[in-house]
Amino acid sequence: RSSDLGAVLNLPNSGVSKVSALILGGVTQPTGLYQASNTGGAITGQGVIQVGDAVVTPAYMAWAASFAGLSDAYPTHDPDGDGMTNQQEYAFGLDPTSGASVNPIRVPLDQATGTFSYSRLDPATTGLVYAVQTSPDLSTWSVDAGATQTVTQTVAGVQIVEVTLSGPQPLAALQLFVRVLAQ
Repeated sequence: RSSDLGAVLNLPNSGVSKVSALILGGVTQPTGLYQASNTGGAITGQGVIQVGDAVVTPAYMAWAASFAGLSDAYPTHDPDGDGMTNQQEYAFGLDPTSGASVNPIRVPLDQATGTFSYSRLDPATTGLVYAVQTSPDLSTWSVDAGATQTVTQTVAGVQIVEVTLSGPQPLAALQLFVRVLAQ
């Protein structure tokens, strides 16, 4: 925190420093990530200041940095206004700078076979666990612990995963909805 207008904060290290509040040019900044590229000269160096509590890993930072047009890389923010947070777009290998890049489902659910496919970043990189859930009504969701997830293709760290639901529910249900959660 600096009360001097025009002061410059130099962050020579490439890490992320977490703070509860940041004041730049006399203005309290909202939660987010602040660095040399988005503070109009108030910050110099390679470091990043994180305001708020979202988890920011080095893998997430590398992913966010790969999008030159990403104006706000904070995980819980949605700068492209597509309804998905940056963290969700990270998990599913989507583009956080494009409102059109919103759906990780590559092949919709085939209820007769109980299969569908989706995209995700490699869990070995993200550290995330991807769980398949099903619902008959969009209100009650159950984890399908027996669902198989098979990686069928990997391009630039983004995997295409084919899912086969377990048990007889795909064929027996009048209607069935699926989703994939990344945690």
